Amino acid sequence: MKARLWFVSVFVVAMAGPATARAQESLEWQFSKKYPINEDDPESSVPDRKQRLSNPMEFGYLIQDLLEGAELARKAGDYQSVVRYNRAVVKAVPERAKSWSKLCEAYAWVNDHARASQACGTALSLPGVELQDYTRYVRETLLLPGKPTAATAAKLKDVLAHLDRQPGVELDTAELRCEVGVATGDSRMLEGGAVVLTRLDPNNPKTVVYQWTLAMQRGQTEAAEHLLKRAKALKLPSENIERMEALTASGNGRRGLWTGLVAVVFVAAAGGALVLARRRRAQLALAVR
Repeated sequence: MKARLWFVSVFVVAMAGPATARAQESLEWQFSKKYPINEDDPESSVPDRKQRLSNPMEFGYLIQDLLEGAELARKAGDYQSVVRYNRAVVKAVPERAKSWSKLCEAYAWVNDHARASQACGTALSLPGVELQDYTRYVRETLLLPGKPTAATAAKLKDVLAHLDRQPGVELDTAELRCEVGVATGDSRMLEGGAVVLTRLDPNNPKTVVYQWTLAMQRGQTEAAEHLLKRAKALKLPSENIERMEALTASGNGRRGLWTGLVAVVFVAAAGGALVLARRRRAQLALAVR
């Protein structure tokens, strides 16, 4: 409700592209009676500048309706419709970070990490950006296949540098730094994050995973074996333990080590429940146009 009222109070005169003709009646739950929503294509329901300026209150109601439609779709498990509704919100209010943030979240639900990363990346340059947008941008970017390019790695480092200047997020930033360090093969970055995690949260299983990963990157097999024992004692999920055992036994320098380390860190960072949830949503990973 707060998000809906926020959009209505701030964005009743926002810019967007032209709308298509509307013949249908407003949905039963809509506030707006002037701008009926096409449920199959909510973007087509967004009026052009002249129309919205003629009745800004009705346009504000429409934004409420689009947010409500996205929430109803989410509760119904229709995540592709969540994407479509949030695309319409972006069309209606493209100049605020909140619109792109919600679209990023929606794309993440359908495992479209490329579009999620792009949407969150857009949010970072707009007014109203929030801490979660930076965190989600990093995580969605790291879920893209392959090793990050030099340009992507530079953008990720810029985001981490920004987070370093924010109060009260040192622990979260350290964890992100570890994830980025693994994904980019940057041992110094991984070490920087691991040092902070060791100081602030030494008994967290994820901290041990990052310590082990750093040892593996450096070819320190004996240290890696010791940390593997620690991980077992801390009852790390079996999926992690199995991968760590296989990689530790293979030794450093074996083909596929980097991919294996990324996989281990992803499972540790995401947590077993989230991994399983993403797998259950795999059938929703069709591109939403």
